[in-house]
Amino acid sequence: RARQVHDIWHALTGFDTSVEDEAGLQAFTLAQTNGSFPLLIIALFGLHIVFFRPKDSFKFLDRISDGWILGRQARPVFGVKWEEIWDQPLADVRRILSVSL
Repeated sequence: RARQVHDIWHALTGFDTSVEDEAGLQAFTLAQTNGSFPLLIIALFGLHIVFFRPKDSFKFLDRISDGWILGRQARPVFGVKWEEIWDQPLADVRRILSVSL
């Protein structure tokens, strides 16, 4: 289900699909699920930044920090039945789930 809702979590958290923001979303996921796969993805993205875009390292770390804090403060989102709240405005869903940007 995590792969099914990945894009929904992008919308929920406000993270786009850049390397930095994807790392932020993975940090959010890590904070929510305590799984090892998001940590692996963050590490791989970190290697990409180190070797190919070191000037973006602060932005990368900021996004990880943002995602971690957002994930720790939010209510659990892994088990949300998105189909049941699909018609609600995004701002309302964020408020209900304590996802404050």
